[in-house]
Amino acid sequence: MIGIVAGWFYLLGSRLLVYFRIDDAVDAIPVHMVGGAWGVIATGLFTKGELLLSAFSQEEHVGWFYEWGSGSGDFTLIGIQLLSVLFIFAWTFSVMGIYFYGLNLMGWLRIDPLEEEVGMDISRHKGSAYDMTLASVEQVRSLMDDRSTSNRGKQRKPSIMVVKLAKAGTSEGESASGNPEVQASDVQQAETA
Repeated sequence: MIGIVAGWFYLLGSRLLVYFRIDDAVDAIPVHMVGGAWGVIATGLFTKGELLLSAFSQEEHVGWFYEWGSGSGDFTLIGIQLLSVLFIFAWTFSVMGIYFYGLNLMGWLRIDPLEEEVGMDISRHKGSAYDMTLASVEQVRSLMDDRSTSNRGKQRKPSIMVVKLAKAGTSEGESASGNPEVQASDVQQAETA
């Protein structure tokens, strides 16, 4: 039962990320935050007296469903679990909020807007990970120029995929998405460059 509900919460969390346009490529938020919160809350709902007795040598304050089954309605365990979730959220958001605020102040939180538009798959990983419409040839050329004269201290050679995309276009605004896929020899050539 707990696992099935966890799956539903995961799907709901994943859909909410898409709805709110939050970038989480590996669904870490639905898995860890939503799933973790459900696991903590489920403890307060489903803990049996026998399990409490074997783990903590006491069987008071069992899970809320077991309390209701015995006619009590004691809210102690589920209340503690809900407070725990709130504390974990507050702690995480405050500590990581300070960390991300510092990264943002230093300009390290986000990549260059042009690189964001072109895509890091092309600029950093020598090819697209997905069959999607790519950035315009003008944007690729601009990124290639920008990265070759970057103010980060060292001059960098553009990947062979970026060079191919830049050479493929003939007019401004032409999309490079119609190009044939990179062959295995192209990848090997880019890796040795």
